[in-house]
Parts: sequence; structure tokens; C-alpha cells
Amino acid sequence: MQSGEQAQEEKNAIKAMTEVHSKYKQYLGEIKIDKKANTASVNIVFPLDFKKVLMLTLAEQALSKVLVRSVPNIETCKYVKPKKDSEEPYLFVVGFNLEAFFKH
Repeated sequence: MQSGEQAQEEKNAIKAMTEVHSKYKQYLGEIKIDKKANTASVNIVFPLDFKKVLMLTLAEQALSKVLVRSVPNIETCKYVKPKKDSEEPYLFVVGFNLEAFFKH
């Protein structure tokens, strides 16, 4: 059972997600937040005849407004898109934390 503070935090997070994607608010389904696993999931349901939706755009908008994960001594971590199809994407990390790499 959630405490009153946890329930309020969840309501605030859901409200923030809904505001970020207000254009698609009518298509938002269930929003679940799992504090123990530090995860959130959102079901988005579009009709089959809906116009094209770029999920990458939605994800980028959401990611710019939330902290996905915080690791001590890691200041920033950025996903770098490849310039050519033959190149692999990579993460650019500023900071150092060996424990974070070997912990899992």
C-alpha cells in the first residue's frame, strides 16, 4: 500500500506526463509508476486510421523533461546518433564511476 506522499508523487508524475503530451492526451491509456524498480510505463492507444506518429519525437520530448537515472559521479550521459548507417550509436559519458559498471 502506498503512503499519502508516494500517492501524491505518483499523481504529480502522471500529471506532468499528461501535460507534456497534452496533444495526445486523449490517446493516453494506463500510466504505471513502479518506485521500487524506478520505472514508468505508459500505454498509448491510437486508432488504426490515425495519421503517422513519430514515437521518437514523443520519447525525445519526454526524456528532455525527466531524469531517467542518476548515477553518482556521472555528470552527463548523451546518446550519440551515428552519422552514417554503417556506424554504431554510442553513449558519451562525462564523469567516472567504475562501481556503476560492475554493480549489475
